[in-house]
Amino acid sequence: MFIILFFLLVLLFPQPSFAETKPPAIKVNRHFCENEELGIRYFCSPQWKRRDIDNAVLMIISSEPAVTLTITKIDSNIIFLEQLTKSLLDEKGLYADGFETGWKTFGDKKAIQVKAFSKQYSGRRLLDYYFMHNSELYAVLFSVHPKEQWDKYKFLIKQIRESFQFTDKLLTKG
Repeated sequence: MFIILFFLLVLLFPQPSFAETKPPAIKVNRHFCENEELGIRYFCSPQWKRRDIDNAVLMIISSEPAVTLTITKIDSNIIFLEQLTKSLLDEKGLYADGFETGWKTFGDKKAIQVKAFSKQYSGRRLLDYYFMHNSELYAVLFSVHPKEQWDKYKFLIKQIRESFQFTDKLLTKG
């Protein structure tokens, strides 16, 4: 009798599929943030903590887990993005051994994407993008700690990446 009851319960109340790879979406109020100094516009939430400092925007998307976004214009001698090689990135000492680089689109820019773990904080996962705009090197840096929470935020990060725009481009379109 117990076995029959068990099977009826399983049939009436099926368990969620374990094959599903897409984690539940992070709910965010649709909003765009701008920084006039950097001339950028991107998807964000008014609830995220934000600080604009010199040539950078620092955002805390979540404090538990720790999820951050940094957008910065880098003072550099780099003129062409291709000059930013994997060995040059390795020399900076930011990424643990085994980091991966590749080409990706960030907003409408060709970018170098770096998938890595932090060299200094081994439990922190990083996804960084480097691209050029008006002969200036920019970086958009995402971090998630603990790294096991990455899947919960990767779609939100993708949404930010796809929304990124320079405001001078918005002015020329209108």
